[in-house]
Amino acid sequence: MFGFNVSKMFVIRRRKFQGLVWHYGLLLPEGLVAEFSEGGVRLIPVNMFSAGMDVETMQELSPSTHFDVRARLDAARRNPRQYDLLQWNCETFINWLIGEEPRSVQVRWVAFVAAVAGLVFAFSRS
Repeated sequence: MFGFNVSKMFVIRRRKFQGLVWHYGLLLPEGLVAEFSEGGVRLIPVNMFSAGMDVETMQELSPSTHFDVRARLDAARRNPRQYDLLQWNCETFINWLIGEEPRSVQVRWVAFVAAVAGLVFAFSRS
């Protein structure tokens, strides 16, 4: 699936919950994936991360960021945060890990759709 290169890191993702959402991870140079879920931060083999699904490469990290990424990963493993689907999920964790804003586009999208549906429902009852 992936050829491992000792100098590269990749943000990866695969479908979860029968394709409804994405599960994010960070493929490390040694071939393990850093992931975050209800079980906390784990380093697992790619085949375990994939759970039989296709894995997509989203972004290659610049080698200049690797030291800081490793430092954040070590900190997260020493002092793990509680998983929270809306506030601190796999997507927010990976974004934080790679030095970006810890956000979840998926959660924002679902919140937007729910708000629009709520407005449509409210106006349809008027």
